[in-house]
Amino acid sequence: MLDHIEKRAIYSQVYPQVYPGNSDRLMVDSNSPSLTPQAQHLLDVLRAAEGWVNRTELAKLAQKTALNKWDFALLGKLTEAELIEQRQVARHGPIGYEWQYRAIDSESGSRDS
Repeated sequence: MLDHIEKRAIYSQVYPQVYPGNSDRLMVDSNSPSLTPQAQHLLDVLRAAEGWVNRTELAKLAQKTALNKWDFALLGKLTEAELIEQRQVARHGPIGYEWQYRAIDSESGSRDS
């Protein structure tokens, strides 16, 4: 199994090939396997939350009024890179569900319950 550093390094090489028009700035900096500042900020916020948070809570924790489409794209990329996980939870209301996110434990690679 690959560790997170190896996954990020692979991802930084593959992302520009899959999405050539997006200039690989969404998730990773070019020439570097590290996350962009916004991706790192979202990851840090989720790690600090220590549990599942919905999009409204995540925006508040990230000191934003709301998440934007780029935040949603980053959350998807962080999920693909197995740095966070997401789930869809049923709830009452017109939509009928909400998205929730949490960070995956980086030391052990395990997920909390």
